[in-house]
Amino acid sequence: MFVNYKKYIWIFLILAGELLAGGKLSSNSVSGLPAHSYFGWSVSIDGEFAAVSAPRESYDNFISVGAVYIYRWAKGNWNFIQKIIPSD
Repeated sequence: MFVNYKKYIWIFLILAGELLAGGKLSSNSVSGLPAHSYFGWSVSIDGEFAAVSAPRESYDNFISVGAVYIYRWAKGNWNFIQKIIPSD
């Protein structure tokens, strides 16, 4: 996995010992996310789902409270499903 903190990450898969490009996950699915939100700081993949953190994301009047973006792998693409933010 390559992280550049500029609104996207690349995921690579290893299948049968071969390295394959698994796709590009982008925060562009949610408008207004600045590069300094650190999108892609942490990534967890479980089956067809990926959770991507943006620990310095701000929203409303809250600064650097973070968010998690959920994606689902389908038909050869990662599709944005949901953005999770703290409740308080």
